[in-house]
Amino acid sequence: MNTTCYIIDHHPLSINMFIERIQSSPGLELIGSETDLSAGLKEIIECRIKPDITLLAVSYSMMPGDLFADAIRPFTEVIFTTAYSGIAEFEKSGVLYIATPVSPENFKKVINLAKQRIVNKRSQRPSSKKAPLRCFF
Repeated sequence: MNTTCYIIDHHPLSINMFIERIQSSPGLELIGSETDLSAGLKEIIECRIKPDITLLAVSYSMMPGDLFADAIRPFTEVIFTTAYSGIAEFEKSGVLYIATPVSPENFKKVINLAKQRIVNKRSQRPSSKKAPLRCFF
């Protein structure tokens, strides 16, 4: 089963770079991208799409990415993307992030960390005998 990915970024060039990385990574499947942060958030929260991993751009000119991330974390594993390397807040907090441009090796490393978090979350879920959580918006 492939790990599904969704990209939310206001820069089309960044989206294209991540599309190339995803398409060249076995086991990853791109299920969409969005340049509008609000529209991307709505897609996930309303369960129109169900990505395992969301690559979310950090932008200082728009609503802070952490507010979006908090809203979608129950639905997807978030990896922040940024053109600013070495952001101390990310490194200290254990938040997953990729500084662009990203090498194939660094992309693979962060994706593998996200996959491990997904496995850990799934193993901590309650028994499947309970009714599944459904989104109704």
